[in-house]
Amino acid sequence: FRRLAWQKVNYSAITWATFTEPELAHLGLTEEEARKDYRQINVYKTEYSNSDRAVTDSEKQGLVKLITDKKGYILGAHIVGAQASEIIQGFLIAKTFRIPASKLSQVLFIYPTLSELVKKTAAKHLLQRLNVPWVKLVLKIFRGK
Repeated sequence: FRRLAWQKVNYSAITWATFTEPELAHLGLTEEEARKDYRQINVYKTEYSNSDRAVTDSEKQGLVKLITDKKGYILGAHIVGAQASEIIQGFLIAKTFRIPASKLSQVLFIYPTLSELVKKTAAKHLLQRLNVPWVKLVLKIFRGK
């Protein structure tokens, strides 16, 4: 227990939420802070309307924003919408344990839930990596076209 007691706090992985209507949740750097501190960042956005649960719950107004470095590690995440304080927990765990966004997209989330927005947003990093000319060429060769 002594090791845990003297462990330094990771201030970059602190979240906050504002319990308004809609809720706001924040983790890490804002897009502006990330652009100032990092040479290359990626910003991914997913609207709540892309979630089947949000549609069935009539909560289509909302946005998830994920900011990563060039390797896909989470620098910040921001959510405005229903249950934002609950949804951001997935990004918090990934940031705390330095799990890249592409790994989050491989998790099988319960369907339909709003937390699935974490997966949908994280998957955009993986899709971006597949949309590179040399990857397309290799895939074309494997398909035999």
